[in-house]
Amino acid sequence: MAAIAVAIGAGVVFARADQVERIGADAQDLSTLERVSAETATHRASLVVALAASGLSQTDLANESADEAALSAERIVGLVSMLELPRESLVLAAARLSTSTIEVGDQLRAGRIEVARELVEDETLPLVAELSRDAANEAGILASRMAGERSEAGRLARTASFLVALLVPAMTVVGFRRVANGGSSVSAYRRS
Repeated sequence: MAAIAVAIGAGVVFARADQVERIGADAQDLSTLERVSAETATHRASLVVALAASGLSQTDLANESADEAALSAERIVGLVSMLELPRESLVLAAARLSTSTIEVGDQLRAGRIEVARELVEDETLPLVAELSRDAANEAGILASRMAGERSEAGRLARTASFLVALLVPAMTVVGFRRVANGGSSVSAYRRS
């Protein structure tokens, strides 16, 4: 009986540990995806400032903003690569965004403002929107999965509590009976 209780307890502990590990990994990815979303906003703002400054002949500001957009794209690529389970769509979108952003900066430095503007409007900003949307979708999936894991963990904890509350008294009664039965048979043996 004790072996059964130990086996059940060990199973509950291992199942609980596995759930905690999965929830931790999902929480880490959720945090990373939130950072990706924030970084896409920084990227978008830097591109807008770069284009506006280049239109106003503020070359230094345009170049600084284009450089900031390129750094932001690099940070996005780095964040996406940190995910526990890499999502191919996010990895590819981040790589395309980085390439497109570098091209925008090159066009601005070469003085081809209209080409850079078209590239931003037709390619770069749609990539930012795609990446932001995909990150939000993945974050929603992770949040739902974490809620399910927490619910399952709660059920497991309630089941374990029930089993402990049931098995401990039952094992105590069985133990007392064995002692009581063992004691009477020993005394009966001694009388004979």
